[in-house]
Amino acid sequence: MIWIWIPVIISLGFATYKDIKTLEVPIHLFFITTAAITLIRMLMQPTYNWIDSVLGLIVCGLVYFLLALFFEGGGGDIVMMAMIGWCLGIRNALFVVMFASFIYFIWLMFTSNKKKTLPYAPGVFVGCVTTFVFNLFGMM
Repeated sequence: MIWIWIPVIISLGFATYKDIKTLEVPIHLFFITTAAITLIRMLMQPTYNWIDSVLGLIVCGLVYFLLALFFEGGGGDIVMMAMIGWCLGIRNALFVVMFASFIYFIWLMFTSNKKKTLPYAPGVFVGCVTTFVFNLFGMM
């Protein structure tokens, strides 16, 4: 399954750079990554349980959509998290959300300017890498 994680992590790396520089997430990158992973998964895992991906897409997308309604969030964050849900499945996506939220919370605690908008993609990137490492070493 490493062939699924690497494109997701690379996409998040580019998104992190762009989010830090401009506070915008390049959603076209996530559409391309999701389409590529879906095609590869269809070819390499014809018996894959798509319910896991659908649940990940719906739960992550819906949670971040609701967060964007009530807090300062953008459509890029919604698409980014929906892509993670679809590509990694519900279980891994929830761990990414958990790690990303923890990192974002720590970042907020140590940021001197509380009114400054903070990019969310760096926390998601670190959360995804952490979840990948835990999976790689069988800790999840």
